[in-house]
Amino acid sequence: MPWVSAQLRPPSDIFRRGTHEFGLAAFAPIIGSNDYYFEWQFGGTHGKGFRYSYADGSISCSEELWIS
Repeated sequence: MPWVSAQLRPPSDIFRRGTHEFGLAAFAPIIGSNDYYFEWQFGGTHGKGFRYSYADGSISCSEELWIS
């Protein structure tokens, strides 16, 4: 589900380039395993997709699937 939040002004001009106020995050279970897919994207240009494993009450990142 898309969301938006107001950004505070960056402390320096060096941080202004490439910042975005709009983002998207999604997650879903991977059928037949204890793993989950998770992705996040900002501004349609920056994002990552991961595979997380769940075991013994804890979640750990098991694989980075893509990056943009």
